[in-house]
Amino acid sequence: AASFVTPCDSRVYNNLGIILGTIDEMERKYGNDNGGGDDSGCAAPTRRMTEQETAYRKGLDILQRSIKAGCTNESLTRDLESLSLNYGLFVANQDRFCDAAEILEPVADATASNEAARDAYRLSKYCRDRCLDEHAP
Repeated sequence: AASFVTPCDSRVYNNLGIILGTIDEMERKYGNDNGGGDDSGCAAPTRRMTEQETAYRKGLDILQRSIKAGCTNESLTRDLESLSLNYGLFVANQDRFCDAAEILEPVADATASNEAARDAYRLSKYCRDRCLDEHAP
């Protein structure tokens, strides 16, 4: 069955990503199962981390398709900045700096009047530098 989505639906996926990350963090902190059947606290991605990334990707996809369809306004821009920042931070925390820089680049703006875009700029710059360091000869 076909479903109809709006740009506002991206907020649900952004919030889902945040919630899944919080649950995963709490379960690791308190020694419970981390969603993948392994409570060793290792850096390997858990099932919940995979679900978290999927949520962020779905939200970003909704916003990108909305923009491509011509739906742009201040609210959509703020949603895109917020979701991109959360997703980029999630990916950067896994030491996937090149991927994080790519996610953040479209919204990174050092001169923006809002905090999310400025934070995205700072994180993007850090990730780009780390990415270059990783690929330096």
